[in-house]
Parts: sequence; C-alpha cells; structure tokens
Amino acid sequence: MTTPRGNRLRLLAIAAAAVALLGGCEKKEGRFEKAGQKADRAVDDASKEIEKAAEQTRRNLQEAKKKAVETGEAVSEKAKQVGEDASREAKKAGDAASSFAEGLRKGIEKADPKPTPKR
Repeated sequence: MTTPRGNRLRLLAIAAAAVALLGGCEKKEGRFEKAGQKADRAVDDASKEIEKAAEQTRRNLQEAKKKAVETGEAVSEKAKQVGEDASREAKKAGDAASSFAEGLRKGIEKADPKPTPKR
C-alpha cells in the first residue's frame, strides 16, 4: 500500500516529467496551419497586385483624360483655322463676283448708253 505522501510524490514526479517533455518539444505545425499561412500569403500577394493594377489604371485614366483635352484643343484650333480659311475664300469669291457684275454693268452701259424706260 502506498501512503498519501507517496501518492503525492508520484503525482508530482509524473507532472514534472510531463512538463519537461512538453517544454523540450517544439510545437510542430500541422498541415492545416501551413495551408492557412500559405493562403494568407496568397491573399496578401493578390491584394498587393490588385492595388498595383488599380494605381496603374488610375494613372492610365489620367493620361487618357490629358490626351483627350489635348486632342480637343487641337481639333478646336484646326476647326478655327479652317473656318477662317473658308471665310477668306468666301470673301475672295464675293469680291470676284462683285467685280464680274461691275464689269457686266459697265459693259452693258457702254453698249446701250440710253437708260431703259420704266414701265
């Protein structure tokens, strides 16, 4: 038979041995912990790539807006030049038509110096 003191000593020895064994062992990660860590890294990497893509898209959009403004300004300037050129050419055509009409009038006056009676 064992005494209560002996039982306590045996229990204390077992507890000390268990603590020594557990303290000396490294915690090994199971396959689920490793898979979880890999999944976390994959999510972090994907988030970084998404952020990079979003930033590049923002820069591309700003560049496209800038190009659209430049193109709009260039088209506006070209349209203004074309309008001015058309106006000059129309004035030339008008002047030529006036000169032609004035020449006809003078030619008619020379051919028929008498005014036509009014009716």
